[in-house]
Amino acid sequence: HKLKMPMEIFWVLGNLLDLLRELTYTLIHRKEEKQQMKNYKAKDVDSYITSADKEARPHLKELREIIKSTIPSVEEKISWGVPFYRYKGPLVGFASFKNHVSFGLGLTGLESEDRKMLEKKGYKTGKKIIQIRFDQEVPVEEIRQVLKAQVKINKAKKAINKFTPGNDSWTIGDESAILLKFHIKTSHSIIFF
Repeated sequence: HKLKMPMEIFWVLGNLLDLLRELTYTLIHRKEEKQQMKNYKAKDVDSYITSADKEARPHLKELREIIKSTIPSVEEKISWGVPFYRYKGPLVGFASFKNHVSFGLGLTGLESEDRKMLEKKGYKTGKKIIQIRFDQEVPVEEIRQVLKAQVKINKAKKAINKFTPGNDSWTIGDESAILLKFHIKTSHSIIFF
């Protein structure tokens, strides 16, 4: 009976700390989340950009133009309340917040060297996110590189999903940069050239 009392106290204190963390997070981020939710009901990308704060609109328009000019046949839609783009699979999206715009990757993350380079230039990054403050330039070339790399990954994944027994190698599209080779009897390894 004596051991139960301290364990119960730790349990209660742990739950109180969790509750306090949630409350603190809610109070700090409420305004930013409300800003994001304001655009949540957008029917298309034009209405999303139009309903965003005045400071965010130039960055949102520029990101949209970069995506569409880099991948002309990209599919554009609103997904989970934000602009999202697909090309042979999930590609990228962006969202407007109180003090920045976030540019996010679909399935894969940013390479560590890309993250380091962007952070040296003053951008906040996450595993799949680049935050662009309103007082910063949009990193056009870096985003184009990320888009092109993501397209290659999506094409490779699509080709792997269409793999049929009997083919031991094939080339994706007209791009000679990617050659996938399957070693069926050994390890099913994929080699990128």
